[in-house]
Amino acid sequence: MQHNENEMQQALELYLKGSEEHELHASEVAYLLKKIRKEDKDEFFSSLSRIPQDARGDVLL
Repeated sequence: MQHNENEMQQALELYLKGSEEHELHASEVAYLLKKIRKEDKDEFFSSLSRIPQDARGDVLL
């Protein structure tokens, strides 16, 4: 499971950087943000602010 989470975290970073190669579903982004929030709230807010405006609502639901 850890290997899969690392891949997803890398995909999240690419997604946040605007890479079109790594499209994540809103539920995957939400899952990763939840994990980040447990570890580091500052990183959570930083990551949240980098999510495109048009996708942010779906992620937060």
